[in-house]
Amino acid sequence: MCNNMSLTTHQYLHSGHQVVTKNVVKCEFILGLANLMVQTLGSSELPQVHGMMAEIIENLEITKALLRSAEVDAELDEWGVMCPVDISLMVARQQFIKMYPRMGEILHLLGSSSLMALPTEDDFRVP
Repeated sequence: MCNNMSLTTHQYLHSGHQVVTKNVVKCEFILGLANLMVQTLGSSELPQVHGMMAEIIENLEITKALLRSAEVDAELDEWGVMCPVDISLMVARQQFIKMYPRMGEILHLLGSSSLMALPTEDDFRVP
């Protein structure tokens, strides 16, 4: 009985919904960070930057659309609990596995040679 609890109660659908919601927030954070980096570095007019920013926006919008699809097509289960559609959540989770590393790579590329850490006072205290 305990082994089937998640499937029987559709708990996995609700935890999947929570995961995809978290992924939307991660995409929004990365987009905001990328935008701040581009504005700070003054590289917003470069065509390659436009492409990278568009890729992050696409990832965000795809994830949001899949989340919305899971919510719009939700149905009541046998206990009267509204459950999101599983296929949309599964697709969103699988897509994010590919999207997230690429978004990290884009952040790295956007700041590649322009962002550097400033030396601290301790760096200058060499014996």
